[in-house]
Amino acid sequence: MQLTIALPTSTQREDHSRRTFLLGGGSVLLLAACGGDDGGSAPTPTPPPSAALPPAPEPISFPPARRNLAVATQNWASQAYLPFGGATIGAGVPATAEDGTALRLFTVNLASAEASIRYAPTVSPFVAGRTYMISFYVRSAGNSEGFVWSRLVERGGEGHEPKWHTPNLRRVFTMVYALTARDLAPLSRAGLATASNPGQGMPVLLYRGEHAGGAPITLQAGGLQIEEVAPDRRCIALIGDSTQNFDSNQRDAQEALTPAKWLAGRLDMPVFNRAISGQATATMVSRWSSDMTPLAVNASWALIQGGINDVHRGQPLATIQANLRLMATRAERDGMRPVVCTATPTHFANSAGRIVRDQLNTWIRTNFPRVIDLDAALCDPANPQLMAAAYTTDGTHYTDAGNRAAGLVMADQPFWSRPTPSVYEPVA
Repeated sequence: MQLTIALPTSTQREDHSRRTFLLGGGSVLLLAACGGDDGGSAPTPTPPPSAALPPAPEPISFPPARRNLAVATQNWASQAYLPFGGATIGAGVPATAEDGTALRLFTVNLASAEASIRYAPTVSPFVAGRTYMISFYVRSAGNSEGFVWSRLVERGGEGHEPKWHTPNLRRVFTMVYALTARDLAPLSRAGLATASNPGQGMPVLLYRGEHAGGAPITLQAGGLQIEEVAPDRRCIALIGDSTQNFDSNQRDAQEALTPAKWLAGRLDMPVFNRAISGQATATMVSRWSSDMTPLAVNASWALIQGGINDVHRGQPLATIQANLRLMATRAERDGMRPVVCTATPTHFANSAGRIVRDQLNTWIRTNFPRVIDLDAALCDPANPQLMAAAYTTDGTHYTDAGNRAAGLVMADQPFWSRPTPSVYEPVA
């Protein structure tokens, strides 16, 4: 495209010159009029030699923005880390992060159920109305594994943020919303939108809780990172039967060592456990709107496990299929992605029931885009109609080893997606 710009003429003798400048894909034709009539135009002036041009200015350089908003990330013995309830922070030892970054781990002893470590620097890095991811590294001081929490939870109450510690160094993380600069709300309260979520003050990095049976827990932890992130519904809502929650009164209780706790700990994704002992799929369908739909405020996944009690009670295959399909449809309607589990072996099933269970599992494996094959993971390889002896107490319900195996199989699936922390950035 050509654009012609005419400049005002003077009353002196007119001497026109025309210059064309390239601009993007077209050109701009600049007409400079310096007096004279409309007659011919003067030759285009020769530009000065390059030596006469002023030197180009030096580009302005800005230091990269610091991603990690935390302070004293390499010194948990500083005043920014406050032990409570009998917790202590000991000496630091060198360690290496997964990407080779050097960091320091500090010995943390959580001696009582109320022992915790809170991060409370003099100047808060949080800004009201923003969402943050908090991550750090942790490992067991010995050869044990277990769970701690990254926020305060009431006794017998919600335990949505279990952090799995093992002898191997793991990076654990959680997400919070800043109600104020010093009052954070966890994004893992069942059915509560962020704005109405009660705060917990400054972040609790490690909280022992009651699950350890009174035994002290000694960990090594360090490498705190706080970074601003976009809000995300990162939780999982689970519906099922007694294999997922043997004591239905506990639901999300911290002392309940269910598959959901291993799933949450492995993925660092809070799980709302809405499994109820003894229920068949028809009952799960009937309570979906009251127990599952409200969880979609914070959950983007719906984990559906059922069918064992249906098989035990002689329900037709078509009825079980219809109920599972209906729950998956309702999950999608609520804005959650459905994940369906196969039915594990049960000692309740007779020969006809075993046939129905096999047919049900074949149908599940081929009719849903996201399937967790608990049956294949927990059955006895020598006799697939039975559960492996190490995983069951009675042929249907799980031992601690069975809970662990089921939860880790649930977690180790390729379809889970959730926000994760950036590469660790040490801050003195």
